[in-house]
Amino acid sequence: MQSDDTITKHPKSKRYEVLMATAREVFWKYGFRRVSIEEICERAGISKMTFYRFFPNKLELAKAVFNKEIDHGLVAFRKLLFSSDHTTEEKVKGLLLMKAEGTHEISHEFLQDFYNSADLGLKEHIDKKIHEAWASAVDDFKRAQKEGIFRKDFQPELFFHLAESVMTILSNKALINSYENPQKLILGIADLMMFGIVQK
Repeated sequence: MQSDDTITKHPKSKRYEVLMATAREVFWKYGFRRVSIEEICERAGISKMTFYRFFPNKLELAKAVFNKEIDHGLVAFRKLLFSSDHTTEEKVKGLLLMKAEGTHEISHEFLQDFYNSADLGLKEHIDKKIHEAWASAVDDFKRAQKEGIFRKDFQPELFFHLAESVMTILSNKALINSYENPQKLILGIADLMMFGIVQK
């Protein structure tokens, strides 16, 4: 069986990228259990033989898709964090929007299969990958503090916990309905995090 590193570093080809994009789409919409290799291949327009040239099974494909999503998110996070074209306020708002937009396509089935089903063999992999990404993001945030982008007198871990709580807040339909759209709510949360309730 191929290792995660082997899969992640697989030479890219058009069919490989189409397969990855298709798998992401169906996994995010239907979860892991409800989608077969045959369905993924049919949607991607590739043969099962081609599928098995890239991945030994559906589980390794799911791991590769998740790895790519996390890695892509970290790149976007760093690009925004260390951008010289955005103010600190814009960066905070951008990070919260990025967090929300990264999850708005995800279905309940996805969350159940990918995060809560230990028997699938995905949870352990996802927990490890998220832990590594979290540690990397905290290090980046501390670097930003040293460079004067953010205050040095607070713990970055607190910011990330607050960012995670935004997802819970976005499940409150009554609160969302009091705003023009979910993005306006997220920006309101960012303003509160940045300035509290004092006059700016």
